[in-house]
Parts: sequence; structure tokens; C-alpha cells
Amino acid sequence: MLHAISHADHVQYIEYLKEASTFAKKQSSSYISSTPAELTKLQDRVKWINEIHSRLNEGMDGRAEGDVAALTAYHYAKHQEAIKRWNEIFGKIEEFAICPVSDPKKLENITYKTSVEETSTDEKVKCTFRVKAWEDYKALLKKYPELVPDEWYTNENGCYQIHYDVDKVQRIISTNEATLTKKLMNKGDTREVAEAKAREWSYPGIAYEDAFIYVLRDAVTSPKNNYEHTYIRIIWKSGLGGKKGVAVLPVCIEEGVKKIALVLIHRHAVGLRLEIPRGQPIESDKDNSVTAARETLDETGIKLNPDTVKSLGMMSPDSGIVGQLGEIFIGTAESIGKSRPDMTEAILGTYYFTFEELMDAYKQNFIEIEVHGQKRKVDIDDSFTRYALAQAEQFFK
Repeated sequence: MLHAISHADHVQYIEYLKEASTFAKKQSSSYISSTPAELTKLQDRVKWINEIHSRLNEGMDGRAEGDVAALTAYHYAKHQEAIKRWNEIFGKIEEFAICPVSDPKKLENITYKTSVEETSTDEKVKCTFRVKAWEDYKALLKKYPELVPDEWYTNENGCYQIHYDVDKVQRIISTNEATLTKKLMNKGDTREVAEAKAREWSYPGIAYEDAFIYVLRDAVTSPKNNYEHTYIRIIWKSGLGGKKGVAVLPVCIEEGVKKIALVLIHRHAVGLRLEIPRGQPIESDKDNSVTAARETLDETGIKLNPDTVKSLGMMSPDSGIVGQLGEIFIGTAESIGKSRPDMTEAILGTYYFTFEELMDAYKQNFIEIEVHGQKRKVDIDDSFTRYALAQAEQFFK
């Protein structure tokens, strides 16, 4: 009968291996510096480590579901140098020698589950990473299936692959922690500080949440050598459930001259900018075109003719980290009234330019305008505005 290795056994094993490794690094091969109490504690650690190695030596065949022997074998292989160092110092003392695993490679063949629904919650989760962040994450993915990539996105197809199985996720956490710890120490952090940061930055699940966004940290493998790490993505709450953020190119026609309305806005992250109106949907918006018209009216006072509001396509504001697309619209003014920006926005006014004026301004990436009675150069590097102008070029010819 095989002796199983539970996830709790595995976590205890890893902790004891790390303790032994840390202790061994402090020792000289010719002189051992330790108190009797420390040595007694380490003897108990070694006894447990050898018990797990004994179970690993029983092999992989016939192990029951939930037995994490393969995961433990993987970590045993990662700690070979530490075990070697330990035995160089303590190996001659029978009670302190760490026994090897005869053939860990035969334990590495394991199939991991990949679907969100298949991942169960039990004690092994509590032993590995933050329960609430993980449970909330799984609940969010189940509620909004669009957040779960299509099954085609696998390492075999050259893509990042997100993992949901607890055993696989724990393995990724351990790998990521080790990698980050090394990088942070190379940058000057002490081991203690580096390990604390690496641990905090390796937990998968909902890493951050406020009234507007989720920051999700996924456990992933990269296509190159199935490299294990975590990857974050930002999700706008208002864009979940099929709705999208929008940006609008408002066009005012006066005496046959087409002019584009840009708002002068202070963006907290980058400063003063001239850009087209944009924003997120609210619950009462029946579709994205309604959101587009409402945002334009709020930010500029321009009421768009509904018959002229047309989609120019979708764009990603930052495909490296933002997990949703925005839809870009164009529309012609029906009337112009007073703007009514949200209390959280810092909009200084609306300015009007011809298409040609904006194209000339892009050559130097700024426009000089009057702000509060003074001339000021204002950047026009907003990606939504540039995309809209590129898509709408034929409209202005």
C-alpha cells in the first residue's frame, strides 16, 4: 500500500527544506555553530524530510487523486544543491543525514486540470495561498466567462496558458517566488525583504479591487520552455457583462467647415491633455452608442445626432495589461449646450480644430492654446484620439 503525500504534508516538507537550507548556508564545513535546542529542532525536521523521501521512493504508479507526490518530487529536484550542501556538513551523523530519492524523474508525470469549474476548494488551498483572493477570483471568472481565455490559448499553440488547478498553481507560486527573490536580492534587497515581497507578488487571484477596477493576477506558463510565473491584467468593472468603454470623435459643422471637438482635461497620471471625450458605460445605457452620445454630452455639451453616431472599430488602450477593448465612435453635432462633467473629472474646456490642424500638430506632438488667459503647449498623445482620426480620415476629405 502506497503512503500518500497530502498537500499539507507537501507544504510542511517545503518549509522544513527551506529551514535546513538556510541553516546550512550559515555553517562552515569544518565548524558547526548552533545551540542544542536548534540541533534538536533540526533533527526533527530531517526526520520529517526523510519520511517524505521514503514515500517518494515508493513510486508514482497507483497513487490516488489528491496525492501530490509528483509536486513534491518536483520541489525535491529543485533543492538538490541545498540537500547536497546539508549532507556535506551533517551527512556523517546518521540522525542528521538527508536520504536521497532514488529516481524522482519517474514521479514527474502528472496531468493537471485546466478548467475553472473543475478546481475544488479544500484544505490544500488553505495550505498554499490566500483563500479569499483565490475564491473571489474563481467566482468572478465563473460570473464573467469572457475573462476566461478560449481553450485554444495554450503553450502548444505559442500562447500564455492560464492555470486553475491548485497543484499546478502552487508549483507556479513556488517558482515565481524563487525567481523574484533572486532578482530582488540582485537589486540590493536583503533576503528577508526580498522573500516577503516575492511572496506578496506571487499570490494568484484578485490582487487589488476598488470601485472601478479589478487587478487580476493569473498563474501562467509561457510558451518558451513552459516557464512558470504570474501575470497581471486590469479589468474595468463597468466593462464587464458585454458593455465596453467608449471614446467619441465629435464633429461640428459650421458654414461647411468640419471641426473636431477635443476636451482639455487634466489626467491624474500624465497631466494636461487634449483628447476626444471618453468614458465607461452605466447601467441604463442600452448599448455602446448610447454611452458614446451620453459621454459626449456630459463632457462637451454637444448633443450628437443619433443617426450619425457610427462605430469606427475597437481598440486596446494597452494590450499588455488591460484586459478589455474600447469601442470608438464618430458623430455629428445636432446642438451645443453646456457641459456637465462628472464631479470626479477635471475638464477645463472644449476646443475646436480642423482635421488638418490636428495633423500638423501631431508632427510636433502638441498644440499651443490659451488656458486661463495664458498660452500653453498641451500634449496630444492620447491613443484613442489618434486611432479615431486615423479611422475617420476619409470623412474629412
